[in-house]
Amino acid sequence: MTDIDDQQRASIARDTGWSFLAEAVRLVAGIGVFLLVARSLGPSEFGVFVAIAAIVTFMAPFANLGGPLLLVQRVRRDDHELSSSFRIAWSMVLAGGAAAVLVAVVLITTALDQAPPVAVLAIAIGEFILAGTVSLCSYLAIACGDLQAHALVVSASSVLRLVAAGVLLTAGAPSVTSWALTQMVALGVTAIGAVVLTSRHFRVHIGLGRISRPDVVDGLPYSASIAAFSAQDGIDKPLLVRFGWSLDAGLYAAAYRVAALAFMPVQALLVATLGRSFTAGKQGIRPAMRLARRLLVPSLAYSIGVGLAILLFAPLAKPLLGDDFEGAVPMLRWLAFLPVVRTLQYFPGNALTGAGYQRARLGILVITLVISAGLCLALIPDHSWRGAVIATFVAEVAYCLMLWGFAWHRSRRESAEAQ
Repeated sequence: MTDIDDQQRASIARDTGWSFLAEAVRLVAGIGVFLLVARSLGPSEFGVFVAIAAIVTFMAPFANLGGPLLLVQRVRRDDHELSSSFRIAWSMVLAGGAAAVLVAVVLITTALDQAPPVAVLAIAIGEFILAGTVSLCSYLAIACGDLQAHALVVSASSVLRLVAAGVLLTAGAPSVTSWALTQMVALGVTAIGAVVLTSRHFRVHIGLGRISRPDVVDGLPYSASIAAFSAQDGIDKPLLVRFGWSLDAGLYAAAYRVAALAFMPVQALLVATLGRSFTAGKQGIRPAMRLARRLLVPSLAYSIGVGLAILLFAPLAKPLLGDDFEGAVPMLRWLAFLPVVRTLQYFPGNALTGAGYQRARLGILVITLVISAGLCLALIPDHSWRGAVIATFVAEVAYCLMLWGFAWHRSRRESAEAQ
């Protein structure tokens, strides 16, 4: 599996195409939802929704207990039966989601006086339970190597959210509560459709399974890793605001978003080959790393090319985003090669995950988060966005070096043990 022939290249290219389509639809629909909801609710109500959504988004990785990625691991690396693996993972999503709903309602209604309890409940149910079910079905498609079905589930969810936002715009008196309920209905329809597709297309027997301690122990590192990366990736923006650089925070967020979008084709390849990483990891870290290196070469070439393009065409940010965003041009140039560093991270990271070293990857992520937070606190007060960029690159490069170093160490150890 690690030696990629022409047929496998064609398969990877096809899967990457479907994955890219799903990411593109999600992006476009997300922008549409943002514009429609902001226009419908107005600044005050939209601010309340964003505050609720921020807390829910932070909790979301823990709500599913790592069930979706555990499903891929169980099917692709551990050779567990598909239906039983799905039932256990779905039980994790539902049980963890129900607990997260209760925590979110108490936490958010206590912390935010303006948050309507019904809206908080609807948003939490929608994101933790219904969207969690949709995500699980999309990961089952990845586990089965059917990226077309994955793209269908992801795209349907994104489009129905957009439709819900359109319905809200036509409502007589839109509010946070009406948007929360409308979105929950859209996610409910998507979840039902995804479960039906899973049952019929993949011949999965739908039901609930018994969650054991090993399921939670194996699943939580996936949730914690996603949460740790999200914190490390986003910690600089609120700190810019906290230290009085609010204008720079908005410009920096826009520039950072452009750099992140440039990484989307590589992200699509990573999603398309996630199942292959687990399959290669059956035999240890060395086969998984061989696959990673073969996928890394074209991805790195793309990332370097797009970095150079960002350097060259950064001034276009002003006419595209508006005159108010002229200050984002130098920021964008500083962030031009962020996709290169991310490319060098994700492939060895996925190899470690596929080979069973997710806890080690989580540990490295936590170290990276500490480095990033420390540098942001030290540099941002006096250097604004330049301090944020320096902190980002130092932390990301450190993460990259630690991943490659651990992979090299484990490869040598496995070779010694095999002799």
